Amino acid sequence: MAKLVTDTLWRAKTESYVSALLRLHEVFKADDSKNLRAVSRSRRPSMPESDIISYGLPRQQHVKTTVMAQVVLSAKSGNDWTDNELIGLNVSYQNVDVPTFFGTSQLPVTSVSPVILNNDVEPLPPTVLSKDERLFFRYLHRAVVENEASVDDWAGHVLRILDYDGGDREIATKRELSFTMCGEWKWAKPDFVVLSGGQRTLLVQEDKHVRHVAEPFPQLVADSIAAFTENNFLRAVALPEGMIYGITITGTAPVFYKLPITQTLVQAVITGQYPAQRTVVQRLILPVPRPNSYQYEGIVPLDNRRIVFQCLEAMKNLLVSVMSSHCTSCFDTPV
Repeated sequence: MAKLVTDTLWRAKTESYVSALLRLHEVFKADDSKNLRAVSRSRRPSMPESDIISYGLPRQQHVKTTVMAQVVLSAKSGNDWTDNELIGLNVSYQNVDVPTFFGTSQLPVTSVSPVILNNDVEPLPPTVLSKDERLFFRYLHRAVVENEASVDDWAGHVLRILDYDGGDREIATKRELSFTMCGEWKWAKPDFVVLSGGQRTLLVQEDKHVRHVAEPFPQLVADSIAAFTENNFLRAVALPEGMIYGITITGTAPVFYKLPITQTLVQAVITGQYPAQRTVVQRLILPVPRPNSYQYEGIVPLDNRRIVFQCLEAMKNLLVSVMSSHCTSCFDTPV
């Protein structure tokens, strides 16, 4: 099974990326969950079964937990964080559904062009495409068959066509955020930061390998700690806790997070000490038709694409709602 997955993805470089990926998700539809876990283990042989990332919504809400072991923390930049840092800092995530994450059971209608929603690939002439439509299909193709830089192009374009930089918001690329770990000055570098009123409100962290099966969740946690630290630095009065919103992207599959960051967690990072208080992050299980193969399929299948865009719209609406309730005048200096 693992060899079939690898061979199928490799063929996407030399033949139609859509047909290759659609063939792949047909394999997943026919396979059972036991074999799927076997594939995950074969791609990540050092990870115990309890830590395998599952995209299927369990019967009960699941909190990813790990028994505290002897983990010695050392100063690391954000892109070097792994599960070890999460264990040492008592950080876990909880899979939640749409109503729990967004506070509503109804996802908003997306404003994205019907051409993008209803075509697997770029339509041929005589169809006339807008600039946003043409670039979406070009960037999507490159994101599937090429490397991280191509995923950057695609993700940034999607954020802009969805107006994540509307109002007083702006999108910063590869913005360095500083934090202190184990007494040393370190940097986190998310791929995109959405800023509003001087606050880093949303972070986007992409996987560095398009065919890697793990989300860059540890890096997103480091990014969020750094963002919270810098947000407080700009405030007249530092907040004891705050919510940072995040998106990880593996290939073309976004996953959404709400990360509650506290001064207690920040202090634990500074000192390298295990905090007694657990930090539980909310992770959205997208209501896609084939959740177990979503990370491989991403938004290539049209039934996935519409739902992903609706979730992106809901995340933007959540940011707008949260920022409208904040007093931006309490910031000392502009970004």
